[in-house]
Amino acid sequence: MVDQFIQEQEDSSFCPVDTSQADNRNQRISARAQERGLKHALALQKSFADQGFQASPSAMSAVLSSSYSVEDLKFASKTMGIKADAYHWATLIRNAVQGGRARDAVTIYHHAKADGIRPNAIMVHPLLRALCSSKLRTPKDSDIHCALAIYRGLVPPQPDSPSSPPPSLKPTTKGSVVDVAIYNTLLRALVSSQNTEEFFPIALSLVEDMDTHNVAMDTMTTASITILLMRSAPSFSQAFDVYKRMRVLKGGGGINLEGYVAILRAFSKLPFPRKSPFSLDPYFHIIRDMRDAGHPAASGKDDNFVRDAVVGIKRIHQQLLVEGSFTPNTHDWNSLMQAYSFAGCCPEVIRIWNMIYVNGIFDSASVNIVIDACGYGGQAQLASHIWSQLLSSGFILSSHNWGTFLECLCRAGQLDEAVKRLCCEIEEPDPEHLRILLKFATPHGRGHMVKKRIKEFLPDFWKKLSPEIIRM
Repeated sequence: MVDQFIQEQEDSSFCPVDTSQADNRNQRISARAQERGLKHALALQKSFADQGFQASPSAMSAVLSSSYSVEDLKFASKTMGIKADAYHWATLIRNAVQGGRARDAVTIYHHAKADGIRPNAIMVHPLLRALCSSKLRTPKDSDIHCALAIYRGLVPPQPDSPSSPPPSLKPTTKGSVVDVAIYNTLLRALVSSQNTEEFFPIALSLVEDMDTHNVAMDTMTTASITILLMRSAPSFSQAFDVYKRMRVLKGGGGINLEGYVAILRAFSKLPFPRKSPFSLDPYFHIIRDMRDAGHPAASGKDDNFVRDAVVGIKRIHQQLLVEGSFTPNTHDWNSLMQAYSFAGCCPEVIRIWNMIYVNGIFDSASVNIVIDACGYGGQAQLASHIWSQLLSSGFILSSHNWGTFLECLCRAGQLDEAVKRLCCEIEEPDPEHLRILLKFATPHGRGHMVKKRIKEFLPDFWKKLSPEIIRM
């Protein structure tokens, strides 16, 4: 009966086409399916077969291009003599989703599994988007649970102690079981829910899955997912934990300058805690990572990024001043000064220093930060003034403080002044002090002069120096 129907529907005016144009034939079959339905598409496919072009899996996908019922798939499979694979089932799911039939798509998915089909990303991702990505509403918790169940069917639990994913889970081919788009869809759904207590830990577990499966991400995606999770974190510490975890994902693309600034901006906008002490350490840590990665905010690579970083620091500074639930301590002010210093904002560092100096809430670390900022900011004269104030006040300067001050002088081209200070003012010189001087003197051919003066004015100190330093 089927053969009779197909024979009646054959296009008698059809002209043979070149055997190399399989894609063209499939496009014609697909167009016939969308215009006139499954049986007419099968009729056209049979006409091709009668001319010597054998039915193929891709031709069956074309036949199903407008179908979204399991019955259509089974009918096409039987008629063409081709066993349906994951891609054919994916075609049904995609068509159902595009037609706004998300529940039908879920049913098709379960039929596919019952038919022995192992789900892949091409099958699953349209389904997850339908459940989780409506533009008109936040997904229901029940939809998220359904999406998670489908995901777990896609990515089975891992063995207890493998060092890498089993071969079946390695993302090596198109349609692989794991890809970043699936995780992105799920993570956005999880963090959009108000049910943070249940879903935030699940979101973190998905991050671990991404690491386990070595899911590849570019730098933009890495930063985007980091910010997404930070904003939904229940606390500052958990937001910072998210950043630290995302930064070291094996498949992550790393974080570039734009990503760091976006993360800093997002972190500075997080609501401040009311029941626990606030710390600037996480924000400062991110800035330090940014610098260590070769993206210092003050590098001048992009003025917009620098401006955004500074805006974030100033936002935290303002909230630090007005937040009534805690009193900033020396460590908090030091962290803020350090953040400004890394962003190249020497005037802001000086402003904070003046405040904590007048109020007597500074320490040795504060001194290092302000002197270092002066050195990099071209303010050696101001650094000398601050230094004189500290000496006059009787503040006990550490060896590290002296090293920072000597470096500040050298950075300003005041090598002779630095040598004079080392020889005449430091009670217990440290080999590191001489190393700092030589680091600046040697490239300009003045290393010999520095060594000569040290040997002359500090003979006992000279005798204790290691051969390594003497050879510098």
